[in-house]
Amino acid sequence: MKKCAIFLLFFYSIHGNGQWYAGFEAGGTRNFLITTTGGGSFTSYQGATGIAFDIPVLFRVNDWLAIESGAGFEQKNYRMVRSGFFQGVWQQNSNGYLQLPLQGNCSFGGKKIKGFVKTGVYGAYWLTARIKGTSPNILSPTDTTTLNPTALLEANNGYNYNQRYSFSTKDNRVEFGWLTGVGISYQLNRLTCLFLEGSYTSAITGQQKKYQLNQTPRYNSTYGISIGTLFHLKHLL
Repeated sequence: MKKCAIFLLFFYSIHGNGQWYAGFEAGGTRNFLITTTGGGSFTSYQGATGIAFDIPVLFRVNDWLAIESGAGFEQKNYRMVRSGFFQGVWQQNSNGYLQLPLQGNCSFGGKKIKGFVKTGVYGAYWLTARIKGTSPNILSPTDTTTLNPTALLEANNGYNYNQRYSFSTKDNRVEFGWLTGVGISYQLNRLTCLFLEGSYTSAITGQQKKYQLNQTPRYNSTYGISIGTLFHLKHLL
């Protein structure tokens, strides 16, 4: 009974003194695919930019501590390029995730301008995917006529494509990981708070399910920057 009473007092204290905020933010991402090329000679993976939109929801426990969640759409794109004899062959994967974070937010500073740091975990669902690039059209009946070609696309005409990616049973569309961020906020008035944030998310689950021995892992590693606003719901409603 004593423990229940302490818990209820703590709950009502938070409920009475806590403050709810909600808003929106938008920005850009730069994602890197963490993997190895394995047997893919003259192949490298590069980062690619994308966009992100979020609807943050924040419960402020006190002046310096808050719990933050919400929902958002985040692109985690990357690019594969080949070099040497395969120069000119490339592919960009554009992947969109529905992402749900849960994190602690610690703030410091004055009443108007504050800095903040936050960290936590997230779950995401691989919602959309698109691929575009250039590959050699080895089935084309008309190849290039370059004598003594020094590159693959001189021996075979290039084929440009831009199409929706078809998911397969090998794809792991559920992603989990951790995230962290830092930023600065400005309390415009009692209703509105503006903020600028830099973030980093790292997946702990791969893009593919385990379907073979010695499988090469593929993880997303994403940097982001965004601007947004939060509204104090007490003064909004």
